[in-house]
Amino acid sequence: MIMIYEKEDEENQLLQSDNQPPPEDAEPEPPASPAVSTSTSESKRYFNLGRYFRRILRRCRRLMLFVLCTMIIGYTLVAKVIPVLLTEYHRYQDDRAIYVPPGIAVDRCADWKSNPVNTDEFFVNMDSLLFLAQGKLSAGEIVVKQSEDATWGGQAKVTVQASSNYPRFFEYVRVCQIRSRRVWLKDIGVGIFSVPWQPVDTGRFSVLVEIPVGAEDRLQLTSLRTDMPHFRHTFGNLSRVHFEKMTVSTKARPINSEFLSFAEGTLHTSHAPIKGTYNVSSEVSLTTSKSFIDVEMQLHRQEPIPADSRSRQLWTTSNLKASRGHIRATYDLRTSTPVAEHSRYSINAETTLGKIDIDFGDAPPAHVLCVHAATTFRRARVFVPPQFEGSFAMNSLYPFRTIVDNRESYDVDPLGRNRSRALWHTYEGPFLRRGAVVWGSVDVIHGEIDLKSTFGSTAIVI
Repeated sequence: MIMIYEKEDEENQLLQSDNQPPPEDAEPEPPASPAVSTSTSESKRYFNLGRYFRRILRRCRRLMLFVLCTMIIGYTLVAKVIPVLLTEYHRYQDDRAIYVPPGIAVDRCADWKSNPVNTDEFFVNMDSLLFLAQGKLSAGEIVVKQSEDATWGGQAKVTVQASSNYPRFFEYVRVCQIRSRRVWLKDIGVGIFSVPWQPVDTGRFSVLVEIPVGAEDRLQLTSLRTDMPHFRHTFGNLSRVHFEKMTVSTKARPINSEFLSFAEGTLHTSHAPIKGTYNVSSEVSLTTSKSFIDVEMQLHRQEPIPADSRSRQLWTTSNLKASRGHIRATYDLRTSTPVAEHSRYSINAETTLGKIDIDFGDAPPAHVLCVHAATTFRRARVFVPPQFEGSFAMNSLYPFRTIVDNRESYDVDPLGRNRSRALWHTYEGPFLRRGAVVWGSVDVIHGEIDLKSTFGSTAIVI
């Protein structure tokens, strides 16, 4: 208790000493700083915008890296790993199931043994020909030609030859005569079907189609359709055969034609070229990717049937499209009508990384021609036929536009009216030049040529 009292006394003494004035010789104490700053500038907290954007960029880079890795892993799984696993699974199960496309009926199949080479012949109605191929093992070449000596009772002869060094190859394929299940279609032909997986070794098929023409000047057939992804297509000199409709579809295999005639045709392939000579009386479409197109076209205009001048049937159309290859086409324009408004031709050519060259060998004295050629990085050039009358537009950068005037090489009026060839063109900006070429003077211009090259050059030869 005494200690407590002494402590209290000391505290009281300390408290009393606080109220006493400081000694005279004591140094003055510095003023204490306030607990909270009253400065307005120091109390503000500035937002660091650069650091915020750097943080967003880091997050975006991480997200893009994650998406890229996910895409690479997904593509590897879907395109590489999963097919290999499925193939090994089917090989382990020794799966021999062969599927026929829906809508197709099978009539007769070849009975082949395990020989290195097997051959069979089919005789089918040649009016509407159909050829199909499906499966990993269905690959080879199909050749179509005309036969002037044989008749075969008005039927086409199809010879199929298969060769393989794998003894069990013929256990996984079927070659059959097929027909369409649809009543309104009379398609009949040959189909080559195989298992959907890839065995250890593959074989090769060779299909020869012979169409008897007999004594007829020109054989008129309804259609020819092929859907054979891994088959090379070769058409011989079919000058005496004309198809109303032609459909050819393949992948990674070329399409070659010595002479092929049809009214409407669609030919499609990829990673392979399209070459040959084609006679078209209505419309043709040639499409390939990562390859080129090199063709000669005969666009024939028949006497028009519809009375409406805006009808599509009054135009003979050619569409050429190659994504990464050049396009080279030479056209002969032919007609059986003297009316200029009825002799109409439309030509469209498009590519990306290749150049375009369009030339004309012959044209009617009076006709209407429309040409559209577009590319991205290369040259687009058109040689105008002497009979052409119409306007033209060149869409490219100013230094890369060329107009070649060759009017002195021909000075004869195609209609025999002693008219002179007139040419004029105007500058309409750094990316466009327009002009026209006519015989004499006209009030209305129907023809048109449109050239476009985004980063390349354009040229027109008059």
